[in-house]
Amino acid sequence: ELETALQAENEVLATFDSVADNHYVAESDRQQLALPILRASTKRVRVANGEIETGKHRTMLPIDGLSEEGRSADSFDQFGTTLLSVGRTTDDGNTAIFNSSGVSVHRDRDVLILVKGKPVMIGRRDDNGRYKIPLVRQRQQMKPVVPRKRDIERLERANSVYDLPSVEEA
Repeated sequence: ELETALQAENEVLATFDSVADNHYVAESDRQQLALPILRASTKRVRVANGEIETGKHRTMLPIDGLSEEGRSADSFDQFGTTLLSVGRTTDDGNTAIFNSSGVSVHRDRDVLILVKGKPVMIGRRDDNGRYKIPLVRQRQQMKPVVPRKRDIERLERANSVYDLPSVEEA
């Protein structure tokens, strides 16, 4: 019901996917949004069921806040859902902020996050662009690695407003 209420007549709800390595548009969504056909796609993607799907068209997403490279995408006949890549979006100079009610995306230069406590867990991005949270076995259960003191200090330094230039310096 909520999804239907949010969706306007000419709107497509895309999934903002942290596993997708690129932007993948369902061909039916490309047609509904009248996205341009730039050329034939040569993209091949292994999907969850193990099969390899071949792209149909290279296209351009209608997201003005992204660069031309950041907006490029491939369409697929077999996809029922459009996937927007978190990794591609953040590689394009953006920060994605997730919380229990949704997600917002901002230019990196416009973001200052104040963290008041220790992180619950931390992770890193692998060579394939996927975000990984290391888990360890503790008393027969898998739990996230507790951040070490140097990890917390690094995060505190990264979020320190004292390291920012003053108005006179900027």
